[in-house]
Amino acid sequence: GCPARYVGVSATFPNVEDIAFWLGGSECVFFKFGEEVRPVKLRRVVMGFYRYEGQNEFMFEMNLSYKIEKILQDYGESMPTLVFCNSRKSTMSTCTVLAKQLRNMIMGEKRNQMMSLASRLGDPKLKMLVIEHGVGYHHAGLVMEDRRLVEEIFSAGLLAVLTCTSTLAMGVNLPAHMVVIKSTKQMVAGAL
Repeated sequence: GCPARYVGVSATFPNVEDIAFWLGGSECVFFKFGEEVRPVKLRRVVMGFYRYEGQNEFMFEMNLSYKIEKILQDYGESMPTLVFCNSRKSTMSTCTVLAKQLRNMIMGEKRNQMMSLASRLGDPKLKMLVIEHGVGYHHAGLVMEDRRLVEEIFSAGLLAVLTCTSTLAMGVNLPAHMVVIKSTKQMVAGAL
């Protein structure tokens, strides 16, 4: 018979050669495309923030929440933004901070559309943040219906910011103008 054939496509593998070798050995044929073939050029901005002496990881992480508004102003161009956080709790606290800082810019028919969708959200805090402030959060602790609804609301351009965990990056493709990775440390079994 025919030998097994695999087709793998990814926008995120930095080590495509290793994956190709793993899949098919030295005979494997693969193609690697660089930035030059992207229809829209990506702009990467890396910012670092100092962790003060005596400031634990959780205080530092919370402090980062207050820096996002300036990043949105400087780079977001008032377009939909995803903010990746390292925990479920962080998605909610970061979203709450942004709700206090940002003005809800969704008006007119878009606001009516957003209100109609958001009224079906079951999580009361999420519903309030979406309706009153135009921001939302997404994590695996939400019921599936709420996750799907908030994805739909964001996809329709009806949320300014969606804070989320890496769960969102697994199999969901949302149209964001900007992505902020708030922390390079991740929660595993309740610890950083």
